[in-house]
Amino acid sequence: MEKSDEIIKIARKITKHLKKIKKIKAIAIGGSVVCGYPDEYSDVDIYCICNKLPSLKKRKTILDKLKSDKIISQSNHPEFGFGHDIFVYRGKEIGIGYNDIKTIKNKFKEIELRGYIHIGDYYIINQIVFQKTLWDPNKLFSKYNKKLKKYNKMLKIDAKFLWERIEDFFVNKESNNGIYKEIKRKNFIWINQLISIYIRWYLFCLYTLNNEYYHKFLTKWSYRKINEFKYKPDRCVERLEKISILGNNKNELMKKIKIFNELIKDTSSLMKKL
Repeated sequence: MEKSDEIIKIARKITKHLKKIKKIKAIAIGGSVVCGYPDEYSDVDIYCICNKLPSLKKRKTILDKLKSDKIISQSNHPEFGFGHDIFVYRGKEIGIGYNDIKTIKNKFKEIELRGYIHIGDYYIINQIVFQKTLWDPNKLFSKYNKKLKKYNKMLKIDAKFLWERIEDFFVNKESNNGIYKEIKRKNFIWINQLISIYIRWYLFCLYTLNNEYYHKFLTKWSYRKINEFKYKPDRCVERLEKISILGNNKNELMKKIKIFNELIKDTSSLMKKL
């Protein structure tokens, strides 16, 4: 059996139980199987759209009926319109996310009022775009996906802003708030964190340039996805991997900055297409 078939089979089994909870209105699978990169290490990510978050007690009865091997954690955050269950089933780690409809609608209103899609919006967007529908009688996933498409032009507004920040921070040695100020401070803990943050911003810009949505969890597959892009600098994945492999002593941090600086410069001409 193909790895994707095995994962989807498990997800469908869980869906049969989840859809019995009246507050759940749509169910989909996400993760590596949807991105096209499932392997023997893949877990199972399930997304639920709810008219109201199901109680922990109700969800626990479903896990009991499934005879899950182990419940790792359960949480409910009604103030954020989100809940999560993590457990082990048939040797696979399963993550079920619950989002209420009100929270999704409010996110769309925020985007409309703001006038662009921000990198911080991608938690919910990820669950709408990167999914394969398992059960959706009212076609909610399809409805929200269509709504997102009209915001696509907004993606580039945030990407242009972030790209200016990236260039100013890592390339402009005269910047008042750049990486070189932190080098003078010998603030190496913070420098290491900044490199990680700005690489995530870099990936957001690169994905947007190639008309792809980006979420931080997609970084897991960027070593494969970037090679499929039309617009990318030479040896992009190779250089990002080099940065990741280097350590955190002073000399290696400086090497990371040098490699990232060169990567940014080589990408700048492409970013004019945004």
